[in-house]
Amino acid sequence: ASGRQRWIWLTALMLVTLVGVFSKESAVMLPVVILTWELLNQRRMQALFLGSAATMVPISLMLYQRATVMANLPPASFPAWDNPITMADFWTGKLTALKVCALYLGRLVWPWQLSCDYSFQQIPLYSSGDRGLLWIVMAVAVGIVFLYRYQRIAFFFAAFSLVTFLPT
Repeated sequence: ASGRQRWIWLTALMLVTLVGVFSKESAVMLPVVILTWELLNQRRMQALFLGSAATMVPISLMLYQRATVMANLPPASFPAWDNPITMADFWTGKLTALKVCALYLGRLVWPWQLSCDYSFQQIPLYSSGDRGLLWIVMAVAVGIVFLYRYQRIAFFFAAFSLVTFLPT
């Protein structure tokens, strides 16, 4: 779009971002999604700049509001009964996080046993018997790389999913 229609779209993007970041904080990844799209399609830098600027205004507003609210609160604590990964050693924690990614991918394919509560012992820490799940994560990563070469739109949606999953 150009001219007046471009500004209408940018305003709409700003409003969608505003609703997104105040609804779920992971919407702060929207500028990275825009960057991925623009780089994939080799668009003009002006479009990248304007799209990113339109998202940064509401993100800045949310971060300011969050800092204002959190300024007087005590530091967060994450007890082991709430998140066992916090008490695991470095590698066990990282491998457990990859295990969780594999389980989420599995739930996308076959959502058989969903739960509204994934707290203590719902997902045990990584053990040597979980190697198959790590192979699934690696296979998906290799598949995403192949998508870049053969199917750019599918690659974008896979990258979109990955980018928005990274903060969690």
